[in-house]
Amino acid sequence: KRAKEVKEKALIAGRFSFEDVLSDRLKYPLDLASFARFCASTYTQEHLAFVLLIRKFIAVKPSGLFYNRFLRCIQKKYLDIVSESCINIKDIERKKVVEIAEACISNKNYDHNIFNSLLSDITMLLNIDSFIRFRRQVSQHKSLMQERSMALWCCTSDIKRCSDFFKLPNPTSMIHHRLCNLINGLIISWGILNLAVFNGSMLIPGSAAIIGMLLRLICGPRLDPISFLVIFVLEPLVGYLRIMTPKFVINHVKRLSESIGILCMGTALVCELSGMVIWGLSLASFHVFFIFFELAFNFCILEIIFRKLGSYGLVPKLEV
Repeated sequence: KRAKEVKEKALIAGRFSFEDVLSDRLKYPLDLASFARFCASTYTQEHLAFVLLIRKFIAVKPSGLFYNRFLRCIQKKYLDIVSESCINIKDIERKKVVEIAEACISNKNYDHNIFNSLLSDITMLLNIDSFIRFRRQVSQHKSLMQERSMALWCCTSDIKRCSDFFKLPNPTSMIHHRLCNLINGLIISWGILNLAVFNGSMLIPGSAAIIGMLLRLICGPRLDPISFLVIFVLEPLVGYLRIMTPKFVINHVKRLSESIGILCMGTALVCELSGMVIWGLSLASFHVFFIFFELAFNFCILEIIFRKLGSYGLVPKLEV
């Protein structure tokens, strides 16, 4: 039951602990083997191997000859500075543990807690570094796969009821949202430039932006061409180049954001058609300003409001 609950939390909201991974409670890609491959890719596999070995040592509680061999093996593989699998600890701590181990072997004192301090330090090191990066990578992968599945809804079996067609990815990737906003901002900027400089109209660019926001509001990335471009081209490229930090929020925030964008641009187009060109330009410019402000400074007023409401338990927790 615990494993099922943890797996559901991990898949839905990306919430799973380092202990969940170490205990191998989850399935691919959240399992221990996946984390081991990630550690190997970041050159921290010796730390993970040391943690798992010491946890096994404490659980089994060996004695006699097996205890001596176990200590010799740990010393040679993880504490010897010339070993390729030597763990990253201070020399003082290394010498202290080696001396205690030698004393245990000489006095036949089968102490199974001699590595507790090292285990605590290495576990904390993995938890605050490798595990955080692994969790971000897995969450980003899950979110991207969910977005792709929704975009290719006609080729998948994810839609079992009519209501499923109108569901949004939850959690929603902020990278996806901001890349869509970037393209929207460029389209609206073209309309503003056309109206203000070339005495044209922003009706076509503004309508295109509104239609895109409306499609994303109603059914997510399933029918929106801009979302297709972001999901299959821009988002993987950004992930590969690592130029944006992965972040995920509940989809309520993004639905409200799209609604405000539609209202703002709709009012701007109505103002232009009614002859109030200055008001139309002002509203469109106001919308574009906030799009690029959010992109440049990673700041969103709606996120702050929802985070505050979440702290009081009025809405689901905002960030994943």
